[in-house]
Formats: sequence, C-alpha cells, structure tokens
Amino acid sequence: MTAHDDQITCLAISNNGALLASGQRGENSDVVVWDYNAKKPIFRLSEHDHEVVLLKFSHDDKLLISCGN
Repeated sequence: MTAHDDQITCLAISNNGALLASGQRGENSDVVVWDYNAKKPIFRLSEHDHEVVLLKFSHDDKLLISCGN
C-alpha cells in the first residue's frame, strides 16, 4: 500500500471496515482513501498545504473530515 511520498501522520478506518483513509505531511499533504480489502487507493484529496493531523469518518461512512496544520 504505497501512495504517499512523505511520512504518514494519521489514519482512519470506516465504521464498516471497507475504507481506510491516510494523511501525510510535507508539500503533497494528501489524504488517500483506500479500498481496504483490495489494498488499492480509490480517491485522493489534495487540498492540504503542510500536514494532515486528523481524519474521521462520519457514523454512516458517507463523509470524511480532514484537519490540517
């Protein structure tokens, strides 16, 4: 499971266990959403500038919140 080019700073697992979200620090402070069973990235959020410090799925797994530093 490689999709980041810097240190991973946080992880979140969806409530149903199907998705994993990972965030990183650095110039490409992306959030990657993974299909956990397939071990493949399915979506990339590229809006953070320095570091992702928190990831959390909503109770129904329809939303993902990300907070940056």
